[in-house]
Amino acid sequence: MPYLSSGCLSTKNIQQDSLPPLRSYQKEAVKAILKSIQHLDRMHVLELPPGAGKTRTANEVIIAYLRQNPGQKVLWLAKDWVLLEQASSALAAGWGMSGEI
Repeated sequence: MPYLSSGCLSTKNIQQDSLPPLRSYQKEAVKAILKSIQHLDRMHVLELPPGAGKTRTANEVIIAYLRQNPGQKVLWLAKDWVLLEQASSALAAGWGMSGEI
């Protein structure tokens, strides 16, 4: 199971946490972004209101993308280290729990 630590993707084993299923609008966002990703010259921004599950949704996109494109990289930007650590933990928890789309 890959996870992010200090900005690097690794394959150490991590215990999976249970994650809530994606809501319908999150599933739609994941599908739209994955379809749009085919144009690699584009950057993608996910905008949702506070508490709407941006991290969960973005992680589902990242996991699907990396599984479809082994060896590729994803850059996650945040304004501070704490947010990067939260995203890293969420990605680690979700790696084995994705695939509901």
